[in-house]
Amino acid sequence: MLVPLSGCPTDQYSEYQAARGNHALSTDDLITIDAQTSGQDCTTYGLTNKFNDLAALYNSKEAIFFANAGLLSKPLTKSNDWST
Repeated sequence: MLVPLSGCPTDQYSEYQAARGNHALSTDDLITIDAQTSGQDCTTYGLTNKFNDLAALYNSKEAIFFANAGLLSKPLTKSNDWST
């Protein structure tokens, strides 16, 4: 959904392309997301152009993304307790 584009410490878009192979989204298929104040590795990300409404919400500061949040250590549902 989010693709690293520019302002990264390394060429993360090339790494993304290598990892995704033929399934990688081209830059022509991405909406640019400005992440300069986000504290993320890159200053610019791309969002698949199928999410125009989400991009508009992000740009109007009504939505956020959690990039590289990690994996859960066990399955979790809305009825599970985080502390167990």
